[in-house]
Amino acid sequence: GQTDVIRDVVLNNTRSISYIPSSKTQGYFTLDPYVSRYYNSTPGEIYGDQELYNYDTSVSFNTKTYPVARFVNERVLDSPEDYAFNSSVIRAHNKHNPAGTLQYPWPADDGQMQLTTGVTQYYPTPNITGNHRTLLAQWAYSTQVFQAAFMAAQIAYYRLGASRGALYWQLNDTCEGISWSSVEYTGRWKVYHYIAERVQDHVIISPIHNYGKKTLDIYVTSDLWHEIEGTAQWTWYDFAGRKLSKNVADFKVGPISSTRLDGSVEISTMVPKGQPLNDAWLHLNLTSKDGKYSNEQFFYPLALKDCRLRPTKVVSRPIGRNQVSVEVSEGGVAAWVNVEHPPGVRGYFKDIHTNKPSNAFFLRPGEKRQLEFISTGSDDESLQDLESKMFVRTMWDNQHHPN
Repeated sequence: GQTDVIRDVVLNNTRSISYIPSSKTQGYFTLDPYVSRYYNSTPGEIYGDQELYNYDTSVSFNTKTYPVARFVNERVLDSPEDYAFNSSVIRAHNKHNPAGTLQYPWPADDGQMQLTTGVTQYYPTPNITGNHRTLLAQWAYSTQVFQAAFMAAQIAYYRLGASRGALYWQLNDTCEGISWSSVEYTGRWKVYHYIAERVQDHVIISPIHNYGKKTLDIYVTSDLWHEIEGTAQWTWYDFAGRKLSKNVADFKVGPISSTRLDGSVEISTMVPKGQPLNDAWLHLNLTSKDGKYSNEQFFYPLALKDCRLRPTKVVSRPIGRNQVSVEVSEGGVAAWVNVEHPPGVRGYFKDIHTNKPSNAFFLRPGEKRQLEFISTGSDDESLQDLESKMFVRTMWDNQHHPN
């Protein structure tokens, strides 16, 4: 059959990989001849690859619900595109769970429920009155944040130990509306695509939160084929922006491996100075000794809806062609700051100093993030004066948007 043909072609060209005809498998006993393992496995041994389709948002961040495998090739959660899209297709393409027929349209209300609970269980619920467009825009943003945070937690977890990592589903859209993708139909990056770039970098620092045990572990993970050394730091702040403590540690990580820097204790003992958990968050970053690799992550021990977010206003100030400085002009720490470019242009934001794609970050009072929009289109007219057309969203805006 077709499977046999493809399998033999792969085997004739390489001995380092095998052809797998399904999205999850227990692998093979032997490759020559091909003898599938199926469920003939030894208890305690880890084989093959797995996937995770779990739409129960109450356990999205519980690592006990994540599969343990050599590789995780599908894990999904959907989100709508930004507000700048054809809203008439939302209901038509909201097709989870799959309808019983292929008749058009394909609405399924449980998909709306899952998007909603993903926000209401973890983030301030959008509650903008008098402006339905703004309300919809904040919902789109918030579901994208939840999708990004959920997928990032999985990626960091799957990269630990002897795992070979993970491949997320899916990259880009073929239709407008709600989907699993990290890049929208128009080419616009969702929040998830920026976070995926951050957590799937070659060398990352990752906070692994065990919800059941209420513990936190901090790891450095590398997918390089050689040993790497560097310095990591993790700093606690409150949501007013006050520094609570700073920890610095040198690290050495072997090829395709991870090393734990701190943790395996209750989070309450890691938060300094008796600080309440609802008023503390962690900024983690690392730099390799040779300066080639850097990474940053953000962590908060409780759902943001239960945290003491301060009134916050963030501004985007033009500093050059397609360049902006993003700053807190009033208030405390801005959570999940997302800079949006206007419709009609294609590209992404990068940090001017690190040259890495950057968006969806935490921003403290007095801190500046300087971003440049890297255009991937060819319409020069739409790029004119682009730096003055940027828009910024934060979690505070969900209930206090300046209409």
